Amino acid sequence: MAPKPPSKGQLEALSRLARRLGSGAQAKPSAPPPDKHIDREGWNAYYEREVAAKYACISADYPMMEDSPEQEKCWKACGPIADLKQHNNYKGKLLMHEEGILIAVAIENLHDGNFEAEWKALDADKKKELVIEGIYRAVCTAPRDLTRMTCPELTVKGLSGDGKYSLIKMLERIIAHDPTGNLRVKTMYLFSHAQVDHEMSFTERAPDLLKTFIQSMVLARNWLIVKTLVGILEAYRNEPATIHPKARMGGWKEQKDKANRYGDCHPSQFNEPPKKDVLSACAGCLTVFADRSALKKCAQCQHSWYCSRECQKKDWPSHKKICGNNSFDSTLLSPAAETPDEFIGCPAVAPGFVRSPALWRQISYLSKRDSQTQVYHLQLTTTPKRSTSVSLSGEAQLVFLVARRRAMASGSLPAIIVMLEILLRDARRLEGRGENISQEKVRAQLEREYRVDLSAKTIAMAPLFVQATMQECEEELRFMKQRIASLKGDLPTGCNCRDCRSGT
Repeated sequence: MAPKPPSKGQLEALSRLARRLGSGAQAKPSAPPPDKHIDREGWNAYYEREVAAKYACISADYPMMEDSPEQEKCWKACGPIADLKQHNNYKGKLLMHEEGILIAVAIENLHDGNFEAEWKALDADKKKELVIEGIYRAVCTAPRDLTRMTCPELTVKGLSGDGKYSLIKMLERIIAHDPTGNLRVKTMYLFSHAQVDHEMSFTERAPDLLKTFIQSMVLARNWLIVKTLVGILEAYRNEPATIHPKARMGGWKEQKDKANRYGDCHPSQFNEPPKKDVLSACAGCLTVFADRSALKKCAQCQHSWYCSRECQKKDWPSHKKICGNNSFDSTLLSPAAETPDEFIGCPAVAPGFVRSPALWRQISYLSKRDSQTQVYHLQLTTTPKRSTSVSLSGEAQLVFLVARRRAMASGSLPAIIVMLEILLRDARRLEGRGENISQEKVRAQLEREYRVDLSAKTIAMAPLFVQATMQECEEELRFMKQRIASLKGDLPTGCNCRDCRSGT
């Protein structure tokens, strides 16, 4: 049966709402919203009213974008489909990266901690303050505020309540998607909302450019939700908001130019551009560069940029789906999964031992290029933003490395205790230097990483640490040489291949 054509009234309603949608050729709002940097509560109330009015009109018989002539100039203005596909490819990788971080932080708070009870114990005003702060932090990472017009879940009442779109239930849903907690996700998770799913649906007869445009909206919407959930958890822990250029949802300059051309929103609804534009980002490692001259573009499609041949080879399984292809590609919503970070010499996990998100974060720190001579990172925030590194020398370094290897492989309690004793001595040095590190913070971090109790009673009853064998010492010395050699270019930078890790 042929689909029922939309009525004239429905098309007019779609046209009116399109002006508020936040993507394409809309008229400027009659009055701008309050400045979010000055009046966050007023700014939030403005968007909650706008979103509620918009979705009050959307039902099962609401016309699709492909049926609206008014929307046609909107998605046709998106530019060549090849550019939009490349942008979606980059968006998808960033979203999966942020989902991995969110899941790890959510597991630590909900499963390893007591966050759910603490959250329910908060009064309504405190919850409101934290929710608005989380939304504010998230919107600051998007090119413009109007991305929020596709997120009816982001309300104070919904997130602070007990319903389907409460903070706790949304965190539990994304944890269930991939409970590993290793800062990576195997597949992308997309939050579902009945009205939004209908609004962003399309039929097979829809033009490929429109399909790709809707795909872009889906990615931007889910980015905002994920960053909001992270932002609320950060605000609850009194952690400062930091927006790294790499974490931007991209395209600021293109979005601003398009807004000026089509008058789709008030200038105040655009955020300040990052210091380094995401258009100068490597499509392989997502590293942002101040100057695009440091990057080389794909010779075939001329749309994707890379900082090295290694990054291009790494990205090829994903890039080959879109390279030189101007048709719609639904697989851009399922990018290839990233492998978990591992440093040179990272041990395999023994049967029965499960690494915590905090331990995976430690491994991630140690895998970075600037950590090849460090033995440990003391974390300053509950999300992977800031840490201070620990470097040792002589016998203490070798003993610590052997103990670290045993602990990371099997969760050996005697090995963890040895690490604690060495780190406590270093913590006293850091305290004297004015670092925000205390001995209790060190103890608490190791307890989170290995899910153990390191009270005085536990330490007194624990088995003694077995002295390092000659083989263990020789292996750690070999790994140390390989890590130092990687800084000199003797090994590929950040190489995590099996041969480099095994020392062959």
